[in-house]
Amino acid sequence: MKSVNESIVLLTAAYEELNGWWETDPCSLNWYQVYRQEEYKKIFNILQHFRFEEFVLQIISENLNRAVLARLQKLIENNIRIYETREKVFKGLHFFELSRIDAEHEFDIRFERLQTDLKDIQAFRYPTEQEKQMLLNETKQEIKELNNKKYKYIRDRECIMDDYYSNIYRISKSFQHIIKDYFPGKEENTESRLKTATPETSHKTTPETIEPDMIFRAKMYERFLLLEQRLIKDKYLNESLQWISTHKNSKVDKKNLVVFLTGLLDKGYFLPNKDPKIKQFFEKRYHIKIGQNFERKRRKTFADDYKIIFYDYPF
Repeated sequence: MKSVNESIVLLTAAYEELNGWWETDPCSLNWYQVYRQEEYKKIFNILQHFRFEEFVLQIISENLNRAVLARLQKLIENNIRIYETREKVFKGLHFFELSRIDAEHEFDIRFERLQTDLKDIQAFRYPTEQEKQMLLNETKQEIKELNNKKYKYIRDRECIMDDYYSNIYRISKSFQHIIKDYFPGKEENTESRLKTATPETSHKTTPETIEPDMIFRAKMYERFLLLEQRLIKDKYLNESLQWISTHKNSKVDKKNLVVFLTGLLDKGYFLPNKDPKIKQFFEKRYHIKIGQNFERKRRKTFADDYKIIFYDYPF
C-alpha cells in the first residue's frame, strides 16, 4: 500500500486537475470534448480503484493529525459543489453523439479518399472492363474493411459514451462520507464545546490550526510532500512525522530542519510574510520546538547550506 503522503499527492493532483476542467467544461459536441472524456476516464480509474477507507484507517493507525487530509477534503468538497452546481450542463451532453464525432474524426478522411478513388475508377477508361472491375472490387473491399475497423473502434472506445461526471460525483460523495464517519465535522465539535463551556472557561482560546493552504503557494504543498518522503527515507523523520535527526551527542538536530525550511523558502514554496505560521505549522507537524532558530537573521547563516546538505533533493 502507498504511504499516506503518496496517496495524498496522487488524489490531490487528480482532483486539482479534474476540478479545473469541470469549472469551465462547456460540454460541447466536438473532438476536444472527446479528449476531455479520455482524461476523465484516467481520473475515474484512479478514484474507482483507490481504497479510500483503508487510506483513512492508515492515517488513524499511524496517529497522524487529521490536518493532513485538510487540502484533499476541500478539493473533494469542491468537486461535489461543482457537480451539483453544473449538473444540468453535464447531464445535457449527448454521449452517443460524442462517440459518433470521435469515430468520424478517426475514419472520415480515409473514407473520403476511398470514395474519391471509387469515383475516379468509375470515370476512368481502362483498357479492359475486367481491369476496371477488379479495381472497383478492391476499393469496395477496402471500404468494407474500414467499416469493420470503425465499428470495432467504437466498441473499444465505449468510454466516450460513459457519464464520468455522475460516476465521479458518486465516488466523491462516498469519500466525503468516509471522512465524516471517521472524523466528525469541526462545526459539530465547536457547537458541543460552546454548549458545555462554563463562564470560567468560555473565554479561553485554543491555538490556531495552520492548514497547508494558509502558508503554501498553489500546488507547492504537493511538491513538498514528495520532499517529505525523502526526509523519511534519509532518517530525518520517522513514519509518524517526528523529527528524529540527532547530533553525535544524541541531541535533536534542529539546525538541519531549519536548513531544510530555508531551502523551501528560497525555492518559493511559501506565501510571503508567513514566518510565524510556517514555524507553528512545522513545530506541530514534526513534534519539535524550533524556537529562535527560525528567526530571519539566523536563517541567513544557513542560506546556502541546504544546497550542500540536501544537494540531491528535487526542490
